[in-house]
Amino acid sequence: MPDPDKLKVLSDLSYVVQGACGLCKNGRFAPGIDWGSCTAFVYQHAKHGQRQLSVHRAGTCASDFQVNEKKAADLARSGFDQFLDPHAFTTKIEDGGE
Repeated sequence: MPDPDKLKVLSDLSYVVQGACGLCKNGRFAPGIDWGSCTAFVYQHAKHGQRQLSVHRAGTCASDFQVNEKKAADLARSGFDQFLDPHAFTTKIEDGGE
C-alpha cells in the first residue's frame, strides 16, 4: 500500500516520472545496471557488425515510447502512476502500455 505522506511530499515537490528507456517495453537492463540495450533499434557496429543499440536507463528517444506492462503495474501499486508525465506517456497505464 502506498504511503500517503510520502506521495503528498512528492506531489508538493512537483515530482514527475518521465517516459525513459528504463520504463519502456523495448529497454533491456540487468538489475542495478544503468546501461542496457533497446530491442527496437539496431545499428551497424564498425568492428562487430549488427548490434542492438546501447542505451541508458534514464534516456529517452523521439520514437513511440511504450511502457513496460510489469513496470506499469509496479508504478500503479506504489501510487507513483499519479506522477506520470502525460506528455511522455502516450498510452494509458491502465492498459499496460500495450
